[in-house]
Amino acid sequence: MYRYIIIDDEEVTRKGTLDKLQPMGDRICCVGEAEDGKEGLAMAEELHPNIIITDMKMPVMGGDLLLPILAERYPEIYIIVISGYRDFEYSRQAIRANAIDYLLKPFRSSDIMASMEQAIQKIKSTANTKRQAKSSQEYREALCLAADRDKIYALLQNHDAPFQDMVSQKLIRLSHLCSFVLVLLYRTRPLIEEEVVLLLQNHQL
Repeated sequence: MYRYIIIDDEEVTRKGTLDKLQPMGDRICCVGEAEDGKEGLAMAEELHPNIIITDMKMPVMGGDLLLPILAERYPEIYIIVISGYRDFEYSRQAIRANAIDYLLKPFRSSDIMASMEQAIQKIKSTANTKRQAKSSQEYREALCLAADRDKIYALLQNHDAPFQDMVSQKLIRLSHLCSFVLVLLYRTRPLIEEEVVLLLQNHQL
């Protein structure tokens, strides 16, 4: 469920926007309404919505002041601007804030739903990109860890082998946080884990 807030000083516009978005109620949920930009900003900080629908001309703090703050602090929140003014400066400010759309009042249900659909698709696209990046990083780390293990095995088999720096983030962090002592145990029969633990406990350095 995608969460959004509406920022507009006109209650009739807020309620009208909610009504126009009713057909998408299975995918989106309004989590708050604000009467001005200052109140809306506080709401965004508290509720962390996915999408913000905001007017431009409002008391206390209008969209001209709100949009740059949102763009700087919350670039992951997608913005839909609604306004009763066909103003070039307002449009330019919306573009600078990477707003999804700039709708002129009065707008139709199909208009606001189309804008909301664009926002949802961008959220999905961003999420997929992040998942792919994470998957790629995890794969690279797995390769680095395997390479580091090969280096360690080479050192164990040949003490004259040159030491090579670790490249996996996991082992690098461990090397910075801990001190290590390498203990080699050899027995003619298999080692039992409980015996190894007991031996280490009895020979603490």
